Amino acid sequence: MKTPDWFWSWAAWRRGHGAYKGHALDPDMRPDNVPDKIPYWAWVKLALMTGGDRPDPPAKPEEIDQALQIARSMLTYCRGFTGHYLYGGGHGVKASSLNRSMNLDCSSSTSLMLEHFGMLDSEWVQVSGWFESWRHSGRGKYVTIHANGEHVWTEFNLPEGYFRFDTSPHGDGPHGPRVRTKRRFDSGFYSRRSGLV
Repeated sequence: MKTPDWFWSWAAWRRGHGAYKGHALDPDMRPDNVPDKIPYWAWVKLALMTGGDRPDPPAKPEEIDQALQIARSMLTYCRGFTGHYLYGGGHGVKASSLNRSMNLDCSSSTSLMLEHFGMLDSEWVQVSGWFESWRHSGRGKYVTIHANGEHVWTEFNLPEGYFRFDTSPHGDGPHGPRVRTKRRFDSGFYSRRSGLV
């Protein structure tokens, strides 16, 4: 295999040779023609040129966690809600007829979110007490629905942190369906999980 031209400028930049003398690894002088991701063979070639040890092969990519991908998509979707809180807003209709700019309450916003991801298990917008027996009991791997006869909200526990989709502020922003980062207690609620996330 012929060594591509970018390798030589990249190697000189890494080592501070030639035009890069005294500027090794200076990000402002990184050659333009160098790819963002340097292939493994280039690291081996550079190590052999400099008398260093052959680097370990790149780690096998982690298997894609589909549950985590879905949970992140759900959180992103929840961030798109812009309506205000309206008690009873969005009820008495099919969940698919709602949108995120409408004024909704806790159970209609939760119904819309779950319907969007095919997890509502009903065509119709449901009340908060209905979610007490939704799908499976217990906490989800990344997403948990907390419900009782008066309120329902969604907890996200992701590698990047804790989030909740909730119409009740609990010290975090105004009323209305919003993503929040301040924790709230889940005592007094039934914890439910989808079985997927």
